[in-house]
Amino acid sequence: MFPSKRRHNNNYSWLRNALERAGISGDAGKITLHTARHTFASRMLQNGMSLVEVQGLLGHKNIQSTMVYSHVETGAVAEKAARVLDGMQQAHGKGSSAPKLSVVR
Repeated sequence: MFPSKRRHNNNYSWLRNALERAGISGDAGKITLHTARHTFASRMLQNGMSLVEVQGLLGHKNIQSTMVYSHVETGAVAEKAARVLDGMQQAHGKGSSAPKLSVVR
């Protein structure tokens, strides 16, 4: 997914080219290989990939290295829990009369 750290290749022109193709200018802030990897890993976890899957993509030998990306937003967890509980109510035939759960912030 990202060039290996083992090669110690400091030519990040591929990253600059990818940012240009995405329409992101260098003026958007400090975008480095580290921030790109961190954002990538965080988004993959937030969108349903498991820690083990992201570990493989990033090439981490130790799961603890990947766990730094597992910071979870409390609101996202609460919304997911509400969806699960709503699904459980519907599965037990209580979906029509039971109130729908919502997250209060």
